[in-house]
Amino acid sequence: KNSKESESEEKRKVSIWQLFHYSTKWDIFLMMIGSLCAFVNGAGMPLLAVVFGSMTNVILEESTGQTLIPNENNSMLISQDNESQMAGNVTDNSFEESMTIFSLYLVYIGIAVFFTSMIQIISWTTAAERQVYAMKQDFFYQVLRHEIAWFDKHQTGELTTQLNE
Repeated sequence: KNSKESESEEKRKVSIWQLFHYSTKWDIFLMMIGSLCAFVNGAGMPLLAVVFGSMTNVILEESTGQTLIPNENNSMLISQDNESQMAGNVTDNSFEESMTIFSLYLVYIGIAVFFTSMIQIISWTTAAERQVYAMKQDFFYQVLRHEIAWFDKHQTGELTTQLNE
């Protein structure tokens, strides 16, 4: 066998769950916070779609004087409502108030997405860095426990390369 094959056989493969052996309770807490923030961050786009849909309905009602009426099949019928338009059912003030509310919804969703994505990235990165540091520290201690002959067999830069991988 050549040296690459024997070297790859010597390397022991570990499962992804064994990698969490190096995580502390604080790391697990950070990963849970990061996952929760990722969930909230992921809910941002569907919420934006709902707000934009509602906003579009209000704009359509204002511009055409039509209202959406649910029928017996739960589909929407568009009916011309001249009487409500004459009576001023959708006034300029209520339209502006509706648009102000929708604008605030968009701002609040944007702020929530910004901060949750920031917290998500910071918490996952911090947990990963702490676990990688623990792995490197454990590897370094294992290298220090080797016999002197082990250092004669391996090249000088190999330890540095393995620590950086």
